[in-house]
Amino acid sequence: MMFLAYALEKRHPAFIALFAIACALSSAYGFLICSLPFGAVEALWGVVALQRFMRLAADRGHGRVATRPP
Repeated sequence: MMFLAYALEKRHPAFIALFAIACALSSAYGFLICSLPFGAVEALWGVVALQRFMRLAADRGHGRVATRPP
C-alpha cells in the first residue's frame, strides 16, 4: 500500500496522507516486533509525509498551487 500511495502522490494530496498513515502503521508494527531501527525510520517517513500533506493543503486553501522542483 505504501508503494502504491507513493507512486500516486502526484495525482492527489490524499495519496500523500495515505502514505503517511501507512508509514505510521508500519512504524507501530516495527516497534511491536522490537525492530527499533525499522520503527524509527518509518516514523520519520510518516512525519515527513504528514508535513508535506499539511503544507500542500495549506497552499491549496490559500489559492496557491504548490509546485515541486524537477
